[in-house]
Amino acid sequence: MVEEEVRKVVASGRSSIAITIPKKWVSALGIEAGSYVLLRFMGDHVAVVPLGRSIRGSGISNVIEVDRDSPDYVLRRVITQYLRGGVDEIKVRFNEFVNIKGEVKELVRERISGAEVIEEGSDYVVFRFVTPIPEVPIKRLLNRMVLTVLGMLKDSLDMLHETTIEPSDIIDRDNEVDRLYLLIERLVMMGDYRSISAL
Repeated sequence: MVEEEVRKVVASGRSSIAITIPKKWVSALGIEAGSYVLLRFMGDHVAVVPLGRSIRGSGISNVIEVDRDSPDYVLRRVITQYLRGGVDEIKVRFNEFVNIKGEVKELVRERISGAEVIEEGSDYVVFRFVTPIPEVPIKRLLNRMVLTVLGMLKDSLDMLHETTIEPSDIIDRDNEVDRLYLLIERLVMMGDYRSISAL
């Protein structure tokens, strides 16, 4: 449904102008005082896109029904939801596959930056994703990825000559690179223009 309303543009400071948005619209979008929005110039109009909001109220489900005995498969489904900009919480219902719940919790916390368990029952877990917006620019995350990969490469080459380096340390850092990559992709999908413009 499309709604329209005429609003007056008012001066706000010396170089900006402002408009007000109807309360029912901002409520429907989950915008409140202090929220960040992305303003997108579209040629003949401007779009206002909420950043970092949950899409629970938009009709898109963020509940995962587990239908197979595979923790890796569940992790991939959680990552898919995580990368959809705006999904802040995911409920995973294990149904008859509760035996993999512990492993899934461990995998999600290991592979997804900012994943926290905020609720848990006998056959379900609710994960919340804490995304550092706008504190961490993407450039800093990319630099951290590069330094981590270079360290992994150096240790891998050293490991060919020495036996004192543990392969598990390199694997842990590989998981850290995966976490950073997913976080960067999530920030881009959420349209975090502050992080992107810092590149």
